[in-house]
Amino acid sequence: MEEPFKYQGKSVLEVMSDCAVNRNNAVEELIVRYFGLNDLRAQAAVLEFGAGSGEFIDRFAGHPNIRTLAVELDDGYLQHLRSKHAAYRTLSELPAPVDYIFTIDVLEHIEHDDEILKELFSSLQSGGRLLVYVPARPELYSKFDASIGHYRRYRLNDLRGKVRSAGFDILVSKYDDFLGYFAAVYNKFTSDGSLNERAVRLYDRLFVPVSRSIESLITPPIGKNIILVAEKPGR
Repeated sequence: MEEPFKYQGKSVLEVMSDCAVNRNNAVEELIVRYFGLNDLRAQAAVLEFGAGSGEFIDRFAGHPNIRTLAVELDDGYLQHLRSKHAAYRTLSELPAPVDYIFTIDVLEHIEHDDEILKELFSSLQSGGRLLVYVPARPELYSKFDASIGHYRRYRLNDLRGKVRSAGFDILVSKYDDFLGYFAAVYNKFTSDGSLNERAVRLYDRLFVPVSRSIESLITPPIGKNIILVAEKPGR
């Protein structure tokens, strides 16, 4: 019998949920902005791929014009998600294509990410949008990345190429969390690979707001993460 899948980074998700409040709110704002969720005039199906504990998809439950869905391999998380959303183990189980898909810090955990991008493409309605948020820059790859199963950190052009190859038109692609790049450089050379809860909380409280302010004025030339928004042609 196949063993049930259990995500090994649950403690990391718990720390990020508790300590990275400003960061998580900023990611939510990106989803709302690029999907236009505050301006919906008809019901839309919004899916989170790799939803984990529901940190992000839970924020949209109960919205009058949003039907929430989730895909999550971990059996414990999946049962939890099913209490609030239509939740599935794989994309192939979806009963119908959806309008919007977002995936936050997930693709880097998947060896054959190009294949998943093609599945995400197939899971969207024509004209539907995909939002991808991933860790950036291979030079930042650290003991921490290795410890939680990251296959890679992304170059901007490499991610663009994979998304285009899956069939998407790219609407937005840029680095995110400018100051976080320098924090990640420091972390790479000083950390033993564990996640320092106090450091996460301190960075989130002091530096994330500053980084967001900078990025409201300029497009950062570098960043700890990449935000990419793409559309399935049609409609």
